[in-house]
Amino acid sequence: MEAPGPVPQERWPGVIDLNQAAPQDDLPSVSGTAHENELRGRSSPSANGASGQSDGAVGRSRRQSGSPLEIDAISRMLYFASQGSVEDIQAMLDDGADVNSHDYDGRSALHLAASEGKLGAVQLLLERGARVNPLDRWGGTPLSDALHFGFQPVADLLRSRGGHVINERLSDGKRFLTNPPQRAYSSDIGPEWELDPAEVDWRKSFLIGKGAFGEIRLASWRGTRVAVKSLLPSLSHDEQVELEFFDELRMLCKLRHPNIVQSLGVVTHQRPLMLLFEYLPKGDLADLLSRKGALPAATAIRYALDIARGMNYLHLQRPNPVLHRDLKPRNLLLDESGHLKVADFGLSKLLTTDAMHEQYKMTGETGTYRYMAPEVFRHETYDKSVDVFSFAVILQEMFEGGPAWRFTAPEEVARQVALRHLRPPFKASTYPLGVKELIQACWASDARLRPTFSVIIERLEEIEEYMAAAEKALRDGYPLSQLWGLPGMLHHQQQPHQPPPQPQPGVGHV
Repeated sequence: MEAPGPVPQERWPGVIDLNQAAPQDDLPSVSGTAHENELRGRSSPSANGASGQSDGAVGRSRRQSGSPLEIDAISRMLYFASQGSVEDIQAMLDDGADVNSHDYDGRSALHLAASEGKLGAVQLLLERGARVNPLDRWGGTPLSDALHFGFQPVADLLRSRGGHVINERLSDGKRFLTNPPQRAYSSDIGPEWELDPAEVDWRKSFLIGKGAFGEIRLASWRGTRVAVKSLLPSLSHDEQVELEFFDELRMLCKLRHPNIVQSLGVVTHQRPLMLLFEYLPKGDLADLLSRKGALPAATAIRYALDIARGMNYLHLQRPNPVLHRDLKPRNLLLDESGHLKVADFGLSKLLTTDAMHEQYKMTGETGTYRYMAPEVFRHETYDKSVDVFSFAVILQEMFEGGPAWRFTAPEEVARQVALRHLRPPFKASTYPLGVKELIQACWASDARLRPTFSVIIERLEEIEEYMAAAEKALRDGYPLSQLWGLPGMLHHQQQPHQPPPQPQPGVGHV
């Protein structure tokens, strides 16, 4: 759907037309620095941490059967459950949502609420008829999730309703009550994650990915195709590499979300170290864009919501938020139901509790140049907003069909972005109303002005709702001018911008 028209400039003070700055595919060389005014995103999520709170039940009631939003109902239910947003869950159930709906991995709303310790959400779901022992793809129940993550009140409630810890052997289909296997484990990775490497069937395996420190092969485990990441044999005695690999193992074993690639287990008692995770055969976003080019607007927004929800889950991890630091299309994988999952946490970092509310003393060129935030390239301190910057570039590519300046060396692209404040141009005519402004806010030069993923989710949902309303209005013969208005995101009061500094002699402007 094309945007009905440009957003009035006064709504978004300080917007610079980046299309005029760099309409060409090849970048000029760096010559000096530039100042760029950026959009200010709202910095605080809603009080209870859930997205889309400003809509409420009224906003959701506008959604029509058969609209592009209908296919996203399951994701919304799971997201609200993971955030413990009782009001939103209640509204969706009142509107007819299935309390037992689940994603491709069998993860239900009760699974997500239990794994995040959201007692109120768990109680509501049970009261509304949620099955207490649904099995996910790996034989996990809500009770096993609550116990694993240490949420005892949730576990007690589930037990009182008949909850069990159930393990399912995928090879023969038999289910049985069991306790987690009591094996030795390393580096505080729980014993329930330790796997017997003899169960991995390599007979039909083949290489599906390789990096500087490890490789990923397709194999079979308990009758299920899995991806197995292992350290290269030549690095098996490199202590630093092993420590970093253990960091990744510890991190992935804690993550459970519909938009995060799921880990299945680890091998730490013998070499090479291995991580087993779900295999997603539909490929990644980079392959999809190379095959199909620019995506339909509804698809791009749906994918953007998938990415934002997964990243929001990472950034809101407690006690230690997770930075991805290498978010790019190649690390976004498609599942069987057509949703994106965030993958490849090789460069991810857990933030200590003390650093949660300040900038983190991390510097260096970490990540992929084309998606690298300016402060990372400049070796400055950075925080979670580097992932927001990468997200903005990915969202722009989904509408444009691929990366800008593809004939320019990636390092040169990063240099121009960091030192001359250049941004990829908006050439496509398919951006829905509000999307360009959101992208510009997310790739702001000043990292403090970038919105959080909680705010991004809220804005994307408002844009998606507006698109559905516009589509219905056109279908029913109403002019767009009679719609209920711009997306709510355009009515949010922006923090007053300080006037830009006056140009200094010798400093060029984009």
